[in-house]
Amino acid sequence: MITDQTLLDFSLETTPDTPLRSHRDYSGNLMHHVHLPNNHQVLSFEANSLVGTYDIPRPERVAANQLSELHHRFFEYLAPTTRVPLNEDWLGIFGVNPLTPDGEVVGYLEYLNKHLNHTR
Repeated sequence: MITDQTLLDFSLETTPDTPLRSHRDYSGNLMHHVHLPNNHQVLSFEANSLVGTYDIPRPERVAANQLSELHHRFFEYLAPTTRVPLNEDWLGIFGVNPLTPDGEVVGYLEYLNKHLNHTR
């Protein structure tokens, strides 16, 4: 099982007390900014978070030869785009082995993830 978490509550306190300005960055992370125009002897930030954790079950095993049955549900993710055309040898470009017709999809995706993260 994989464990994930969700942020339930968050607070950020500053000393000296100053207004916080917040915005979301390009990746959706909440960014906080402070502006302290006056001199200060101590600068302190205290952040408190309450998170809930939960287990994510492993996906069910699926044989590669069963993927054609799912094509209609996931076609938009399999269609070529201008950024990812299908006329490239992506397996060769990334140096990975292809998924064999009798291969197991979840294990293959774990292999791809490990390979691509290791070769960056």
